[in-house]
Amino acid sequence: LENSKDLGSDSLPLDLDQENMDQGAISAGPNGYALVPTEPDLDGYEPMDWKSARILYLIAAADAAVGLVIAPYLPQFCTDVLHIPNEHLGPSVGLVSTAYSLANGISNPYIGDLSD
Repeated sequence: LENSKDLGSDSLPLDLDQENMDQGAISAGPNGYALVPTEPDLDGYEPMDWKSARILYLIAAADAAVGLVIAPYLPQFCTDVLHIPNEHLGPSVGLVSTAYSLANGISNPYIGDLSD
């Protein structure tokens, strides 16, 4: 690297061009020199208004309530639809609810991208 300079035997060469210098400050430590990030640029940053925050909290609460709504019907679903005997009903209900939660957690990022 043309603009790099070895600042110690234990440290890697550090690129000292202007682009990297804008990202932070050089700090000396026990293991050599490091580029330490500076404060983030908050120009144009506006905190979220409470109306938007309330809507997000309402959506999160509704999503959590969906799991509670289907819970009373899971034993009947397991016996009638999945034909699971009563002696295996407890673990089966747990597996079905776990499968629902995992599928929900895996699919939420993709559905969120589609909705944006």
